[in-house]
Order: sequence, then C-alpha cells, then structure tokens
Amino acid sequence: MIKKAHLAQNAAKQCCMLLLPTVAIKNKKTYIAYNTKQYSLYKVCKIKQNMKRTYLGEFEEIVLLVILILEKDAYGVSIKDEIHKRLGRKISRGALHTSLSRLEKKGFIRSDFGEATPVRGGRRKKYYQLTQNGKISLNEIKNVRAALWQAVPQFKLGFS
Repeated sequence: MIKKAHLAQNAAKQCCMLLLPTVAIKNKKTYIAYNTKQYSLYKVCKIKQNMKRTYLGEFEEIVLLVILILEKDAYGVSIKDEIHKRLGRKISRGALHTSLSRLEKKGFIRSDFGEATPVRGGRRKKYYQLTQNGKISLNEIKNVRAALWQAVPQFKLGFS
C-alpha cells in the first residue's frame, strides 16, 4: 500500500515538472503553473488536475486579441472579417462561434445583445468584450511567450 502511494506521489511530481507554463483562473484567482516559488510542484499539479481546461490555444488567443482590436464593434462577422484581413486566415462561422462559446464559458469574454435593426430582419447582433480574467490571461501568455523567445539562442533560429 505504501509503495502505491509513493509511486502516485512521484507520478504527480513528475507531471508537474513536465507542465508547460499555463495560466489558469479559478474562483477569480490566477494560478500560473510555472510559479514554483509560491506553490510546491505537488500543489501546482493538484491545481492543474482539479481545474477544467482554462489555458489559451492559439486560435483562442487570436480571437481575444481581435476582440480587443475591434473594441465595441466586436461581433461574430466583424471578428471573422478582421481575422481574415489581418492574418489571411479564412475561418468558418462554426469554428468561431465554438471558440467564442468556449471563451465565454471559461470567463474570458462576456456577450451582450445590441439593438434590433431592420437591416438584419429584426435580429440583434451579439457583441463581445473581454473580462478582467481575459485581459489577465492575455497579458500572462504574452509574458510567457516573450520569456520563451528571449531564452531561444539566436543561432538556433539561423540569425547572426
């Protein structure tokens, strides 16, 4: 019995050592997996295991950044068009709405309906805004990426 518990504890510690830097938000508190000074590796691993997926994927990061760029004019079609304009990337409405729903569920964005217009047949646009957690998450991922890029030796990229 002791051997099993010891193996499980070692596995949990190894899991934490392999974690990539991620930002996780639970109960309005931000947890950063690479911050081992504040939390022991075991605690960081436990936090990670007990939380739903709250880190950002590349596309989610792009969507959040475009919402910030568009400010008050961030609704489905304008977000889709802005991504295409800035990145040359064509995305489906389904992929965008799946990502927007996921981001809203994670608490990174919130949505509000605008006024009904005759141009849209009386339908209202759904506008998106970043929450404070969304802004914190974007800032953290920016810092993580900057730190990782700073750590890459220039000769690995082929620059002189």
